[in-house]
Amino acid sequence: MKNKELRFIAEIGIFTALGLVLDYAAGWYSNFIFPSGGSISIAMVPIFIIAFRWGLKGGLTVGFLIGAIQVIYSEVFGWGLSSLVLVAVIFFDYVFAYTVCGLAGVFAKKAKGLDNMPGKLNFVTYGILLATSIRSIFHITSGWLFFRAWIPEFFLENSDYVWWYWSIIYNLGYMVPSAILCILIMHAIFSRFHKRLLDVDSFMFG
Repeated sequence: MKNKELRFIAEIGIFTALGLVLDYAAGWYSNFIFPSGGSISIAMVPIFIIAFRWGLKGGLTVGFLIGAIQVIYSEVFGWGLSSLVLVAVIFFDYVFAYTVCGLAGVFAKKAKGLDNMPGKLNFVTYGILLATSIRSIFHITSGWLFFRAWIPEFFLENSDYVWWYWSIIYNLGYMVPSAILCILIMHAIFSRFHKRLLDVDSFMFG
């Protein structure tokens, strides 16, 4: 039991670090496309790996750590937001948004319980779609509530509610490609390494 707990802690640290590195790298090529935040990124992949390996407790933990630590090196403190809005943005766009990615782990037991690979991959897909959909809702809501000042004026001239559409278009612009990339990568990883990935009685890299 002690060894299993140590493996859990070690893998939480490794995959949190990997997620942060992937997120940071994504910022290099995405900032000019998404100036108000967000990126086409595979930083969620480490969360999904842990979520299917350790279930909800692993996925939610890594998601929370990645989201919380991102705040430290993000530019959110330089956006001139009020204290209340700043706290809300930190939680909606970072802490909550990445923590919910761990919800993919709700399908972990079902994926482990199947012997056929197509079935396992189906549950991987369901988990990623669930997680990325809920994360998208947080980003869209944040964009609607807090980022109206960044919306082009010609959008605002048409309707009092049009910034809803802008927030949906903007946030799905990076979330949909990110979800597709994560599904493809997770399918590739699962197809080749599913036995090692799902066996929590041995270290994943051993």
